[in-house]
Amino acid sequence: MAESIFEDKTNQPSLSDLYEALKESSAILKEIEAFIIEKYGSIEWEWKFYGKQAGWTAACRNKNRRLFHLIPNYGYFKIVFTLGKNGVAECLESSLTEDIKQIIRDAPVYAEGRTFRFDVKESGQIEAVCELVRSKILY
Repeated sequence: MAESIFEDKTNQPSLSDLYEALKESSAILKEIEAFIIEKYGSIEWEWKFYGKQAGWTAACRNKNRRLFHLIPNYGYFKIVFTLGKNGVAECLESSLTEDIKQIIRDAPVYAEGRTFRFDVKESGQIEAVCELVRSKILY
C-alpha cells in the first residue's frame, strides 16, 4: 500500500478528489490555502507520482516557490516541509509547539535544509502550519 491514498499512477487526482478524500480535514486545508492566498498571493497545486510506495503527492506552490508537499490520507493529510538554516532558527525561536520544534530538531539535514513531516488531523494545527509557511516564504 502506498503512503498516499492515491495509488493509481494512471489516474492523477484533482483538487476536488483531494477535498473529498480528506473529508472534515478539507476545511483545515482550505483555511491554510486561504491564509497563503491572503498573505502571499495565489497558490498552485502540482501533482507528482513518486512510485508505488509513495503514490500521488501534491506540492503547494506560491509563485515559483514550493512551500510544502501534502500526502493525502483518508480523513487527514501529512505535510512535508523543507526549511533552510535561517527558517529552522526562526521556527525554533517561535511560538510553535514543543512537539513541532522537536520534529524540526530531529529532522535530517540535507544541502537544501531540514526536511520533516507530520500528520495534520485537527484545526488546532492550522496556526502551526501557517507559521511554517511564513518561515518558508521569509527564509
